[in-house]
Amino acid sequence: MIKCVWVMPEQRDENFSLELINRFGFLAKSLEIYAFSIEIQEQYQNEETPHYHMEVHSGLCIDLPSEVGVNALYSATADGQAYDGQMKIRVRINGPVSFGQILAATLFGYYDECIREYYQEWKTEYKEIQFPV
Repeated sequence: MIKCVWVMPEQRDENFSLELINRFGFLAKSLEIYAFSIEIQEQYQNEETPHYHMEVHSGLCIDLPSEVGVNALYSATADGQAYDGQMKIRVRINGPVSFGQILAATLFGYYDECIREYYQEWKTEYKEIQFPV
C-alpha cells in the first residue's frame, strides 16, 4: 500500500483512515480486486482546502480502467457549531465497473459507520448523495 496524500489533523484521523482501508481491502480481495486506488476528501464550505484528504494505492496501479465515485453534501454539528460540507470518494480498480460501483457504495457506508464510531461528538446529516459520479 502506498499513501499518496495523507492530510490527518489528529491521530484518530489516521486510525479512522486505516480502519477504512482495511475494510475496503478485505472487500476488494473477496471480489478478487488486487489493484486499486481510493481517494477521500472532506471539506467544509468555509475552507479553501480539504481538512481531511486520503489517497491510497494498492497493487500495480498502472492501468485502472474502472473509476467511480460518490459525492455527498452534508451538515455536521458538534458543540453547538454547524458546518456544511462536501465529501468525495473516488475508487479506481482493475476490474469491472459494476465491482467499482459496489466498492464505492460500500466504502461510503464504511465511511459513514466509522465517522459515527470515531467522532461520536459529531452529528452528521446528509443533504444529498450522488452515486455514481
